Amino acid sequence: MIVTHDQDEAMTMADRMAVMDRGRLIQIGPPDEIYEAPVNRRVAEFVGDINLLAGRVAAVAGDLVAVETSGAGAVELDDEASALRAGDAVLVGLRPEKIALSHDEPDGAANKVCGEIWDIAYLGDVTMVQVMVGGAGGQLFRVALANRTRRLARPFAWEDRVWLSWDVEAGMVLAP
Repeated sequence: MIVTHDQDEAMTMADRMAVMDRGRLIQIGPPDEIYEAPVNRRVAEFVGDINLLAGRVAAVAGDLVAVETSGAGAVELDDEASALRAGDAVLVGLRPEKIALSHDEPDGAANKVCGEIWDIAYLGDVTMVQVMVGGAGGQLFRVALANRTRRLARPFAWEDRVWLSWDVEAGMVLAP
């Protein structure tokens, strides 16, 4: 057993992790489960970068949950274990690497929203892009783009109008 406050160290060394808050055990599981299915906001923020959207459940149809958010409008999520009902307050968590970024409006995307690039940080293996949705005072999204090629046909630049999109499986419902 190793005790560490270094999330990267814990994620790479452990086959099972425990996350604690103020001496209370919050979640135990393998690193991928902790990262992909955190039980609450505290765990989600502790183990990685995440975009959080506050909202209310608009409808539930089987595993599909429709949430009306203030930052991205209506979003759809696949929440297999959903016990949610219309009107419930929720947080939608969306990891930066799960978001696609494009110059053109994506066809057939379950979730999409338009915004403006506010910042670009080239980090070698990834580029972190911050996109403001809804104008000044709106919702700031962090998007992680893997640098798979040396050059992009249409590179992104500050103040570009861009589209963010993600699958219904990409988002997660978190207790507020």
